[in-house]
Amino acid sequence: MIDPITYTPKSLDKCLVRMAEKRNQAFILAGGTDLLVRFKDTPRLGLEFINIVSLEELKGISLQNGLISMGALTTHSQIAGSPLLAQHAPGLCEAAALIGSPQIRNRGTLGGNLANASPAGDLIPPLYTLAASVILRSSSQGERQVAIEDFFTGPGQSIVEDDELLTRVNFTPLGRVGQMTDKTPARKGQETFHRFLRLGQRAALAISKVSLALWTRIERDDNDKGQARIVEARIALGAVAPTVIRAPETEKMLAGSSLTQELITQAAHQVALEATPIDDIRSSVQYRRQGCSYLLQEALTSIIG
Repeated sequence: MIDPITYTPKSLDKCLVRMAEKRNQAFILAGGTDLLVRFKDTPRLGLEFINIVSLEELKGISLQNGLISMGALTTHSQIAGSPLLAQHAPGLCEAAALIGSPQIRNRGTLGGNLANASPAGDLIPPLYTLAASVILRSSSQGERQVAIEDFFTGPGQSIVEDDELLTRVNFTPLGRVGQMTDKTPARKGQETFHRFLRLGQRAALAISKVSLALWTRIERDDNDKGQARIVEARIALGAVAPTVIRAPETEKMLAGSSLTQELITQAAHQVALEATPIDDIRSSVQYRRQGCSYLLQEALTSIIG
């Protein structure tokens, strides 16, 4: 049982002041899908929750000045159903649609998923491939922007200070997915693709055993029967290291190469070598390495298809 005290700030500024006063003696409450479960059976008299769910400035998805910005209180359902993200980051939509159940997706938030800092967090790999930035604010230091790859320090750990709040996640659109980005009448056109795939115990209500996000920019040559050549590739792996990781050697192998079945096989072998998984209650090292290979094959083959 818990005996919580709940403080509901009327504004973001008041929230930050309260956080500075309480430091590590209070917990931020948004959707509560992880926090309330964590404390369900843990006696904590005097525990304080700072309930931020009504802070409108932390909600919504927008495109302004060439930047897509998502508030920390944006729910998984809102991400999954966003027409803007479907155009520019469908892999992120795919990831959000796979989280939990409809009830969890309707309450769980982007900020909570990142603040948990789980290497199996499904929203994290797509954000790595989008080169997203996390915005943090405090009453003492103001606002700072951190690249998402620098945000996590280990399982359940991040660079967030006791008085800091994750307020937004931003990224620059990398080209509308599935459309030509070169508008000139040249024989070659470029397209971008974004995918998220994962393996779990079951299709829903399961933590990922392995996950993979892929972003690619490809070029098709009209004089070569539409063969695809990869101009740039970004790969992020989840649940196979202490934090989500990129696969730089596999990315190098793909960049500048024609997307053939032979290349896909070689890349699938290489990506398994870049994972550093462990054996745990949910899966084994061997399964996770093989899972990385399988997911990359699936993602790359979908481009050909």
